[in-house]
Amino acid sequence: MFDIYVAQLVLSERKIAYFVTNQSLQIIGYGGHLQLVRETQEPLSTDEPAINRLSNGFLGLSIVDFTPELVGHEEQLRALLAGELATFRLDFINRENPQGELVYLNLTLYPRLDEQKRPQGLLYLLEDVTAMGRAAQQLTQQHNELYLLHRQLHDTNLQLTAANAELRALDELKSRFVSIAAHELRTPIATMLGYMDFMLQDDQEALSPNQQNHLEIVRRSTKRLLT
Repeated sequence: MFDIYVAQLVLSERKIAYFVTNQSLQIIGYGGHLQLVRETQEPLSTDEPAINRLSNGFLGLSIVDFTPELVGHEEQLRALLAGELATFRLDFINRENPQGELVYLNLTLYPRLDEQKRPQGLLYLLEDVTAMGRAAQQLTQQHNELYLLHRQLHDTNLQLTAANAELRALDELKSRFVSIAAHELRTPIATMLGYMDFMLQDDQEALSPNQQNHLEIVRRSTKRLLT
């Protein structure tokens, strides 16, 4: 009796509910943290008697009636009942409690065997793993946000690389233009400079002092183009 009390206490503290079924999946025994099932029940149908029985007791009720997540897993249930499958798990089942908060549950099924290892039904365990589920959800959200930031950084780097390449191309084009322009203009500029030297040295009498001053300014500016 003491062992049963301790087991029930441990199951309640760990927020684990258990059910024992026959081969027809009808509950013939239960225990543990049953409030977990009552607060997060999602009946498969709207059959009023089945819902009332879930609220008042569990004996005789099929586990499928309050576990819609088992729909689509009929082959696994058959294999468990035949003793062909050692265990079946559904992790992080999402449900809502009466307060509208999201609750995460782990469902584990085992075949219930007699002394001759013959299947007699199932052992159904339902564990509240809300803290772990919320942490996993937060981790997933942070991972997704980190991935988006990484993508944005990658795209920004690509844009900067393209902008730098464009700037280098423009700088190279500018250098080529200046080089070509300087080469092509050197001869006519030298000719112009020669004429200005001639006028300043050999034709000063034809120029007024003001004209000579302006011509000297132009000459110096032109000469800088050749250096």
